[in-house]
Amino acid sequence: DGLAVKDSTVHYVAGHRDGTQNFKNYTAPNIKKIGEKWYLFVSTGAWYGETLSYETVVFSSDSPTGPYVDSKGRSAMENGNGDKVMTTNDYFKGPGNVSIAQDSTGAYYIFFHSYTADSEGNRLLCFERLTLDGGYPHVDGASPRKEVNKPVF
Repeated sequence: DGLAVKDSTVHYVAGHRDGTQNFKNYTAPNIKKIGEKWYLFVSTGAWYGETLSYETVVFSSDSPTGPYVDSKGRSAMENGNGDKVMTTNDYFKGPGNVSIAQDSTGAYYIFFHSYTADSEGNRLLCFERLTLDGGYPHVDGASPRKEVNKPVF
């Protein structure tokens, strides 16, 4: 009915907070099928303050219900795992909470929020082309850029 989940399909991912702003959990999950694999994109880390470490990581599975593992075979059920999709850089801070879309040319794009020194802490909606070569999906350079070719829808 779209309102309930069967008990057999419920899986919990790891998470805790260590008493500081350094969050060690996974948030904002997004699952997308690309080719024959299912990918679980999650955000992790502190998204503000001096311990800024917010980034997006990815896990894969042969099934939408998992189990999800990173390229080293490490489980999404344990903290600190995942293949890096993108992270903070000198300009873009805290890229995360992603959604994935495929444009009419077949290219995949990752849409996310981030903030910059210019945005005074207000989050901006951003996008990047998602690269699929070399294994797990990622953003070239593992970091958002100021100029990106726009998707064609």
